[in-house]
Amino acid sequence: LKLFDVIDGNEWITDRSLGAESLRKASQFVDEQIDEMQYRFGIDTRDIVLVGISEGGFLSLYTALTARYKLGGIIGIITHLPGVDELMEEAEKFRIVNSDTPVLHMNGRKDPVFPKEFGKATADTLRQVIPDYTWVTYPGGHG
Repeated sequence: LKLFDVIDGNEWITDRSLGAESLRKASQFVDEQIDEMQYRFGIDTRDIVLVGISEGGFLSLYTALTARYKLGGIIGIITHLPGVDELMEEAEKFRIVNSDTPVLHMNGRKDPVFPKEFGKATADTLRQVIPDYTWVTYPGGHG
């Protein structure tokens, strides 16, 4: 199942505003999948690592802030977190369960879609609440 199939067909791809409501909807779906893995299959949530590429990375990084489960790790590739400052204000209202979960965030130095500066701004902000946050760049672009 692809992320953009989760929310009203291709809404995730065509809605470039990708506001907090879209992220909340997608995050609820991820929570439901984690519920199923935990209760149906007995998988400990600390054994789950979320990986998202590009727009899927938005969701991975958003989940780092909002998940109700302790996760094993979070990886965001060629991505950033749109509206990170507003989301941080929202995050102040609740306990960040994954504040000590390792996060790996990667951006291409020549990415025309999400310039590395977007990734750096996200990393600088999220490191304030997730100390084990690694941001790296690599030669190359978005694909």
